[in-house]
Amino acid sequence: MRKFINVALFSIFPLMLLPGVQASEQHAAIAQQVINASGVVKQIDLVNKKITIAHEEIPALGWPAMTMRFTFTTQDDSINALKVGSPVSFSFIQQGNISLLQSINIG
Repeated sequence: MRKFINVALFSIFPLMLLPGVQASEQHAAIAQQVINASGVVKQIDLVNKKITIAHEEIPALGWPAMTMRFTFTTQDDSINALKVGSPVSFSFIQQGNISLLQSINIG
């Protein structure tokens, strides 16, 4: 009987973990999804590589309109052209708690 219980428990345990693995894989896929949005530049922090944007609702993530900081990795012409108050369209990916800009354009 004890052997039966051990076999049953060890057979069921991996199945119990399966939904968590699937959820983790789905989260990773969503995290790398490129999201497009638009908004208005509220603050530019070139030293810390952050752009604060008041963006419109982002249905793909279920986010309401809000103001948040986005991180950029390369300071190129599109970043240098930004000014506080500029309307922008942009794309980003979500990496954990970091919203990483992929592109940003005025207008």
